[in-house]
Amino acid sequence: VVKVERKDLVGTVIGETEKKTAEILKRAQGNVLFIDEAYTLFDNSKQGNDYGRRSMEVLLTTLSKEQIDMMVIFAGYPKEMSEFLDMNPGLRSRVPYTFYFEDYSVDELMQIAKEVVQKQNFYFSPAALSELRKVVEAQLQKKDACWGNARFITRIISTHIIPAMSNRLMELPPHKLQNKKTLQMICKSDIPLTVD
Repeated sequence: VVKVERKDLVGTVIGETEKKTAEILKRAQGNVLFIDEAYTLFDNSKQGNDYGRRSMEVLLTTLSKEQIDMMVIFAGYPKEMSEFLDMNPGLRSRVPYTFYFEDYSVDELMQIAKEVVQKQNFYFSPAALSELRKVVEAQLQKKDACWGNARFITRIISTHIIPAMSNRLMELPPHKLQNKKTLQMICKSDIPLTVD
């Protein structure tokens, strides 16, 4: 999978966008090209002066060929992607399939949380998992169109839980830090009560 976003496709001077987009298309040959937040390739505020449009023209030329040796995935939020597909009359006809992915459930987000901390050689105590579940459930109750989904859970781990764990460990006496499990276990006190 060749994963890109606007900055990987769009240049800042005349001709650079076409070159960058062509290079990405060459790399994606025989692979999957995943364009994250694809709707950013069209910027209506610049009224035709945006180089993102040039990138889309190159992409559309490639997508109009009968045999292309790649799969192209345009990804983004539903409302913005619907507007994106309407920006160019030929785009919808070149995108044969549209998939809508539901937000993750509480159980799925908890599984993601476990996998994220496991990759960092940490693990949750049962009490910490229970507390984190309460936070996730509360956040899901008040989610809006800007809900981060998996990004929410990874961000809460990196910006709240791991720093709280570090602070807790710094307060322990040195002899307690000799225990590997102590250094790896995320405790209930490391879980924030709320997340704003």
